[in-house]
Amino acid sequence: LLTTYAGTGKTFVLQNWEGDHLLRRGLTDDEQPDRTRVRGMAAWLNARQTGVTQARRDVDAQGVTVAHAVEVNLLRQAMDGKVTATNDVVPLTRADLYSYSSWDVEFDPAGLVRALDYLAAKAPDSALYGSPNVYLGEYGAAKDHVPDEADRAVVIRELTEAALGWGARWVLYWQLYCNEAAQVYTTERP
Repeated sequence: LLTTYAGTGKTFVLQNWEGDHLLRRGLTDDEQPDRTRVRGMAAWLNARQTGVTQARRDVDAQGVTVAHAVEVNLLRQAMDGKVTATNDVVPLTRADLYSYSSWDVEFDPAGLVRALDYLAAKAPDSALYGSPNVYLGEYGAAKDHVPDEADRAVVIRELTEAALGWGARWVLYWQLYCNEAAQVYTTERP
């Protein structure tokens, strides 16, 4: 990425997807991630950051940025004091950026702002971006969440304005098309 796109002005962000689901993989809703799991995830994310930082230093490309981000997705649980990627992993990391996949705040702009504030307070400053180094990595409103087209457009606009007004570095809309099943299809095998 650094050599192929040098001079293009492009930015590439390499990140995990929904870190809380990764941290909780294989656990029941009643189980909490243990210290070994938390520290292992932090070590893995820091190793990824070390690799990206080293590549930037070794290649020294101009006019292109490759960054590393840590994405979280259960900020409501974090704000309730539960063991989460935000509360327990993020403070142990040193990523360029921190991303929030915001489905857990549903479609509440004020809740989104509170969640971004919370993540920003937990995210260490970045050598590349300083602070705030938080962005909205996933949001939207699928047909099964907000069925009416006009209402959906309003919800999306309000969330976009809330995130941009908060100062999110980027705001990434998830759905160019709806990937949620409108109905369940079954096939019968002969």
